[in-house]
Amino acid sequence: ASPSPELLIAWILGQTKRIRVGSGGVMLQHYSPYKVAENFNVLAAIAPGRVDLGVGKAPGGLPLSTRALQHGLNPQEKGSFAEQLTQLDRWIRPENQSAEEDVRATPLPPVPARGFLLGASTESALLAASLDWHFVFAAHLNGDPELLREVVTAWRQHSVREVIVAVQAIVAPTQAEADALAQKVEVWGVELANGQRVTVASEEQAYAFARQAGG
Repeated sequence: ASPSPELLIAWILGQTKRIRVGSGGVMLQHYSPYKVAENFNVLAAIAPGRVDLGVGKAPGGLPLSTRALQHGLNPQEKGSFAEQLTQLDRWIRPENQSAEEDVRATPLPPVPARGFLLGASTESALLAASLDWHFVFAAHLNGDPELLREVVTAWRQHSVREVIVAVQAIVAPTQAEADALAQKVEVWGVELANGQRVTVASEEQAYAFARQAGG
């Protein structure tokens, strides 16, 4: 994980020649879609055909971090996540822009970054399908098999692309070492009084999230 995936992607692109490199998830709600498009258009211009833009809907951190990242942003002007993703899609794909477009996220790379939406709901899957993006089901955060079947079914009804499922994998020299590492992995769900639900990695983070959110 990196708080600045664009910088890390640029470094990896500079060290490689053939592999595709992308973000596991730019938390779009914190940023201007236009600025994200500019960053990834620069990366795609540097390494055409090798850049993937993964976007996540969740805040990806504790409430204090979210407030710090969104300081000065007007929630009304920001719009819904679907509106933000639609704006981002328009600015990374020149074919979606009209000839009279006043604002362009330059440079316009010869091969745009491929879009991937990380989510764990039918709503997210349908949003990705509507924009012809790839969809990644976040099973590492929500491993409910019934929900996975429901989302995959909806996805296949609306997109010809293959669904991707993100899972946690532990690799170690021996089974005993792998089992020991697995025992340290925790997934905690937090549901606040306002209905907000998040997934965190420890009991301490769960309490910290609730405390910072005022729950």
